[in-house]
Amino acid sequence: MAETTTVNYGWTMPDPGASANTWGSTLNATTQKIDAQVKVNELAMDAGQAPIGSITMFGSITPPAGWLICDGSSLLQTGAYAALFAIIGTTFGSVDSTHFTLPDLRGVFPSGVSASSLIGAKGGAATVTLDETMIPPHTHAATQPAHGIDTRGCSLSPALRSCESARLLLPTPSTAAKSS
Repeated sequence: MAETTTVNYGWTMPDPGASANTWGSTLNATTQKIDAQVKVNELAMDAGQAPIGSITMFGSITPPAGWLICDGSSLLQTGAYAALFAIIGTTFGSVDSTHFTLPDLRGVFPSGVSASSLIGAKGGAATVTLDETMIPPHTHAATQPAHGIDTRGCSLSPALRSCESARLLLPTPSTAAKSS
């Protein structure tokens, strides 16, 4: 049997073999779905629309027509939201076998997928108070010759001493006594 190609982009698919139940048939069906969705996304972008499953920030309480708020809502897998379900599935959860859950981005910021952060993974906190143990030692380059500060943020004046850990300029005791 000869190799076939996808309808929209001509991606080559493997020969599925003699049985319709082989991995080739499954792979080809998936490849056709991806080909079709990429085409839908391309047409949507050409028309100035975002692809189904896109997440964007919007400056209003009410979403634009055709958009949903990422608030963790549960939606039916069939009907009006079948196309969205086909894209995100139950990546963000499900209350039962007939529903899927939208991402819940209330109070959090989305991040890209990486080896340590999988799609749909949750992490972080809404607020964090940093202390010295959470911040690695570092310096900030700053040059203000007119104010007596060098490129390390240290005082150029022998009358002032630099607080190395916080980069604060403090008057020495002898300078403070002379100025009072």
